[in-house]
Amino acid sequence: KVTVEEKDPFTPEEFRRIMEATHLYPDGRWHVDRDNARELRAMVLVLRYSGLRISDAVSLERSQLVPSAARDGYGLLVNQQKVRRTVYIPLPDGRDGQPDVVGALKALPGKSERYFFWTGVGALDTAVTTWRGRLGKLFKVAESETGGGKPFAYKPHPHRFRHTFAAE
Repeated sequence: KVTVEEKDPFTPEEFRRIMEATHLYPDGRWHVDRDNARELRAMVLVLRYSGLRISDAVSLERSQLVPSAARDGYGLLVNQQKVRRTVYIPLPDGRDGQPDVVGALKALPGKSERYFFWTGVGALDTAVTTWRGRLGKLFKVAESETGGGKPFAYKPHPHRFRHTFAAE
């Protein structure tokens, strides 16, 4: 008999706190709610509503955001290495009370012509490490400022967005 260990998704309250924290996230000059925070909000939404690993999200190409076959929305066309096929992941676009992940991606300032979250210059591993650091800082803001010092039920890390996507 195989025992499957239950994963720990973010609760709706924890996710709300994380999203609120993006508005309080300071950039390198301690400015809040600027392009830096907008980019962070888009990354959080992509991780949460696509189920992508952080490395796949950081290297997400603009060409991967495509209309659905029925032309009634957008999604991501992603090559899944594990199953060796390309899959289409529909993204919420603000309808039916869902967040507008598509709009958040389209509104990102042009960091690169090719990528949403990476310049394409330098190693991808370095960019992923930088994003992990930014998200770690965001989790601390979510605990201290939007959570009133209340810690998360389980240690927050980027992979928990994947667990949240899978659980829902």
